[in-house]
Amino acid sequence: MVGEAVSLDPPTIESVKGDPSGVEIPPGGTTVEIAVTLTGTASKGQKVEIQDGGVRKEEAIADPTTGIWSKTITGLSVAAHSFTAKALYGAGASSAART
Repeated sequence: MVGEAVSLDPPTIESVKGDPSGVEIPPGGTTVEIAVTLTGTASKGQKVEIQDGGVRKEEAIADPTTGIWSKTITGLSVAAHSFTAKALYGAGASSAART
């Protein structure tokens, strides 16, 4: 609707799970899996860029009803990672790092 206010919520990362195990990796936790599925929130229907150490990995689109997004990142090395979700809308806010 024209003139309707749009909420621009900053993105978050709520969950990181090993793939294919589906086991939750807590903040600061470790895994030997080379793929993870990240889930978070953002402004409804908006895009976020998933970064690892500031390097672009993938994009995800937040659900237009719930604002929840999810993306599997593959091809990871067995090493330390620091994931953030950066808004591709508004001022481009970033989530807190999930390591």
